[in-house]
Amino acid sequence: MTLLNWLTPWEFSPTLILMFVVGCMLFWRGTRCHKVTRRRQFLFWFGVVMLYLSLHTRVDYYAERMFFIHRLQHLVLHHLGPLIVMAAYPGQVMRAGLPMAWRIRLRDFRRSTSGIILEKTLTNRFLIPFLFVFFVLIWLLPTPQFYSMIDWRLYRLMNWSVVISGFLYWNLILDRRPHPPAVMSAGGRIISPIITMVPQIIAGAIITFAEFDLYPIFDLCGRAITSMNALEDQAMGGLIMWVLAGLVEAFGVLYALGTLMRLSSKNRLSHPGKKIDFLRSHSQVWPRCNLPGESMAISVSKFLRLTLLMLSLTTALPPSAGAQPVGIPTMGSASGAELSPSLERTLGNAIMEQGRRDPTYIADPSILQYLGDVGRRLAQYAPDTLQQEINVFAVRDPSVNAFALPGGYIGIHSGLIVTAQTEAELASVIAHEIGHVSQRHVARGMTQSSQTGHIMMAALAGALLAALSGSGDLAMGVAAFGQAAAVDRQLGFSRQAEQEADRAGFQMLQKAGYDPAGMAAMFKRLMEGSRLNQGPGNVYASTHPLSVQRMGDIENRIGSTVVSNPRQDPEFWYVRAALRVIQARGGMALQTAVQTLTSDASAKEGVEQSAAWYGLAYAAWQRKDYPAAHEALEQARGEGVYDNATLDSLAINLAHAESRLDEAASLASEAWKAWPNHQGIALAYVQVLQQQGNDQQAIEFLRERSAQWPQVPRFQQLLAQSLERLGQPIASRKAMADYYVMVGALPTAVEQLQQARNRSSDFYEQSQLDVQIRTLRERLESERLLLERFRS
Repeated sequence: MTLLNWLTPWEFSPTLILMFVVGCMLFWRGTRCHKVTRRRQFLFWFGVVMLYLSLHTRVDYYAERMFFIHRLQHLVLHHLGPLIVMAAYPGQVMRAGLPMAWRIRLRDFRRSTSGIILEKTLTNRFLIPFLFVFFVLIWLLPTPQFYSMIDWRLYRLMNWSVVISGFLYWNLILDRRPHPPAVMSAGGRIISPIITMVPQIIAGAIITFAEFDLYPIFDLCGRAITSMNALEDQAMGGLIMWVLAGLVEAFGVLYALGTLMRLSSKNRLSHPGKKIDFLRSHSQVWPRCNLPGESMAISVSKFLRLTLLMLSLTTALPPSAGAQPVGIPTMGSASGAELSPSLERTLGNAIMEQGRRDPTYIADPSILQYLGDVGRRLAQYAPDTLQQEINVFAVRDPSVNAFALPGGYIGIHSGLIVTAQTEAELASVIAHEIGHVSQRHVARGMTQSSQTGHIMMAALAGALLAALSGSGDLAMGVAAFGQAAAVDRQLGFSRQAEQEADRAGFQMLQKAGYDPAGMAAMFKRLMEGSRLNQGPGNVYASTHPLSVQRMGDIENRIGSTVVSNPRQDPEFWYVRAALRVIQARGGMALQTAVQTLTSDASAKEGVEQSAAWYGLAYAAWQRKDYPAAHEALEQARGEGVYDNATLDSLAINLAHAESRLDEAASLASEAWKAWPNHQGIALAYVQVLQQQGNDQQAIEFLRERSAQWPQVPRFQQLLAQSLERLGQPIASRKAMADYYVMVGALPTAVEQLQQARNRSSDFYEQSQLDVQIRTLRERLESERLLLERFRS
């Protein structure tokens, strides 16, 4: 990439250009009136260049796609840039650069009540340090971070807030005058950076040591450095905030200490009773470019007030898009009139749109495809026509539980899958949950609850409505998650509903070819676990009441059933092994999981033994012990006896992780020929192609896979990344819009289409985009009306 490409604005901003031009012109004019040392001039121009390069060049593109570059950008915007500029003390110089008429108005304004209040606010020794910390931490919360990266208005608000708070803060800390007239005492200027650096260091440490991806938005946007995974990117970003930002603050402490020592040597630390009003009295010796009554020592905050005033006149930010909740509410039960299927789907989509971004949501393509296949296989034998498509997903949670959301979504805790001893046992729980969906227990229960339940559901609908319309705030987003969780706690399936779901599930289990005895075995294990209070939290029985009558009914049905050659997909064991590692995450839990897998690898036989070795390989891959991963993977293959798509997928990921791209591409190509219906192989193949720079080949492959699996959003996301890299921004945004439609984020999809239309100059393409935007907005309005009706 050429230097010109680097300097080309990623997103052109006339407001920003105007601000830089005006600021630089004022400083240049001021240097013609005042004698400004070369050191001060160098600091000013160097700081301005740093700010411009961070805000208005290709750096901004990478800051939107890599967390550690985003943190480097904010290190410059919040710490280094403002500190260096303010170290040049540009206030009096820029004021001298104003035309005479403007300087008179500025002087009069500063003498007015409004001016005095504004000055006291912008130099408040408590408010400004608080805002300095607040504006760097608030944008690190996952939900504000997510929406700031997909909404250009919030993105600019984020960047400007950290820049302005940085200028205001370093204006106080770098003040070299005694107190008064300086706002802070010399000691206060030393203590303040120490206080403000502590929460930033703590936040940086938390981010560095986080064991899961806090900011999945960077994966959604497509990481610019594909060889770096999410946790590496996140850890590096945390270190930047922890160490580098701390060093800058430490420099502020040393600078303030130098000021204290200088003032002390001159016996000028304080002048009690001699506070000077700089708005009313000053020297009678006028500098060549100064007005009567203006001081050469006026605080540099005047420059900042001019900047803020110009910003208020040149920018008009609309209300921010509401931050939406993050989490997977376990809302499986509740209790007059049913929800309509369309409203039920709207509620489910809205909840899942948040849930997919929750750290506990398991997005592994092999696991998702396996659970989805089991769910669809069972659903086709549902005794009643299903009005919702069944979507089964996994949640990283060691407790033994499962839940049904509105709209056909079924969540399975990883602990339940790990507890299951056969695929039939897992399928029995999924079939039972599908039974609740087919009998519309969730839909009926949500509208037949007690008055407390009605209030909670109305609040849930209100929160989702606010998020859908883009008018909610963070508190409203949190309310949506909190209310959904409260509904789950308040409302339980009745025993009659459980028996209905048992009968429907049993029928599905039998017709799909699974051993119905798996249902009895699983429920018996759950009852024993509940009675003995074993395990990390057997909560299934608390939300799905088990009884001797239910067990007897299931056993009676099994007694008259003969199943020959019951279905047992070997993939179950590999998914189970992977989930044992995923739910452990690290520490003692991971050591226990590895010990269990090691024991199974020695004691088990056949496919169970192979799956245990696969689990050990998966764990080694996760902790980047690649030699151990290769060795365990070879054991899992059993000299070629157990070759399957899951093992091939891990082999590709290992080669990819070790940067052996040619080998990874070869493995992926051969695996795809052998397993043309495996999504994990397809996704691994695409990611290798992209890292090799074969984006055109990746685009062709992705378009074929999108036709093969039209309901898998990840293909559209990867397609958008390749299109962007090939310089097709309009097509890229259209693909991202398709992605957001699939995951239920309709407001964001509209935003992507609007960006595509703004970039297009073709009339026919603009017309097509207008139709798509109008269609999505009509759909948004329809869903809004549905939620309004439900809330009322």
